[in-house]
Amino acid sequence: MRRLLILLAVAGVALSGCGSVQADAARVGGVSISRASFNAELRDIAANKGYVQAFDQQQGAPAIEGAAPGTFNQAFVAYQLTRAIDYAVVHGELARRNALPDSAAVDLARTEVTQQYTDSQNPTQGSLLTGFPAGYQRVLVERRAELDALEASYTKTDITSQAISQYYNANQIQFVTELCVRHILLAVKDAAGNVDAPASKTKADQVKAQLDQGADFAQLAKADSQDNQGTGGGSAGKGGQLTGSAADGCLNSQDAQSLVAPFAQAMIALPVNQVSAPVQTQFGYHLIEVTSRTVAPLDQSVTQAIDQQLTQTYVGTLIQQAGTKIKVDPQFGHYDATANPPAVVPPPGPQLPASTGQVPSASTLPGSTTTGG
Repeated sequence: MRRLLILLAVAGVALSGCGSVQADAARVGGVSISRASFNAELRDIAANKGYVQAFDQQQGAPAIEGAAPGTFNQAFVAYQLTRAIDYAVVHGELARRNALPDSAAVDLARTEVTQQYTDSQNPTQGSLLTGFPAGYQRVLVERRAELDALEASYTKTDITSQAISQYYNANQIQFVTELCVRHILLAVKDAAGNVDAPASKTKADQVKAQLDQGADFAQLAKADSQDNQGTGGGSAGKGGQLTGSAADGCLNSQDAQSLVAPFAQAMIALPVNQVSAPVQTQFGYHLIEVTSRTVAPLDQSVTQAIDQQLTQTYVGTLIQQAGTKIKVDPQFGHYDATANPPAVVPPPGPQLPASTGQVPSASTLPGSTTTGG
C-alpha cells in the first residue's frame, strides 16, 4: 500500500550524538525528544496492526517489528527517531519565525492527515489514522499542521516568482509530458570487448557528417546503431526511436529522467528536429534527434509543484544545518554526517523491547510538547 504517504517528504537525515543523553532520546538544539515519549510513540505505532501491515508493504521500508516477539527492528527505530528529529527542526524554525499554526490550522490538517492514511483505491476501508490512540493522532495532525505552516511561511517570504521560473527553466525534464526522440549509438569495441572511445568518436563524426549531408536518420540507425539488442532489434530496428510510456509510445517525464544523465541533458536542451553533436556516455557515442517535445506550461499546478519542491529542499537544508546541534542517545543510532546522502545508521546489538517500564500511560510525543525553539 505505497499510497500511504510519509508525512515529511524530505531526504532522510541520520541520527547524531556522542555519548548518552540520559532522559532524552534526542535533543535538537533546545528541543527535547524524551525517551519516554519516543517509547510511547513506538508503542502506539506497533498497536496499530493495519498501519504496521501497510508500512511493511512499502518498497524499501524497514520492517517495524523485530525478529523476537515484543521487539522493534533497530532500522525502524532509527528511522522513526529520525522523523521525530525532522519535525523538531521544523518546530524550531517555526518558533524562530513566530509562525506556529493556530487551532484552526490544526483542524484543517486533520482532514489532510486522514486522507494520507487512507488507501485511495479502497477508501471504504477507512483511514488507518483511527487505529492510533487519540493522543498520537493529535501528534500526527500537529506535525502536519507545522509542516504546512512552514511551507506557507517559507513560500510567503522566500519563494519568489523569479525562483519558480528559474527552477522551471533549469528542470524542464521534470515537466515533459511527451518527448519523441531517436538516436544512433556508435560503440566500436576493442579486442577485449570494451568500448574504444576514440574509435567510437571517429565513427560518430563520420555518421554525423552523413546526416548533415542529408542522409536518412532511420536508415543509418538501422545500419550503424549498436543499440540493437532485445526484441525487435532494439531502437536500431525502429530507426533509432526510443519507446516509452506516453500514449503514443514516446517518452514521458519519468521515462526521460530514467535515461543516463549525459544523454538526458543533451536531449532536453536539443532543439526539435536538430541532430546533436556526438554525446558520450558509458555506452559509446550517441547522435540524438528530438522529433517532438511537449512540456507542461508554468501554470498554477506546476507552480504549486515547484513550491513544494523548493520548500522540501529548504526543509532538508534546515535539517542538515541542524546536524551539529543534534544529540542522540547511542542506544537509538548515530549520525553519519559524511554519508552522501546522510543515512540513518542503527546501532548494532539486540532488538529494543516493544514496551518498558519507562513508557507512560499518556503519549507526550514531540510536536505537541516539545520545548525550546
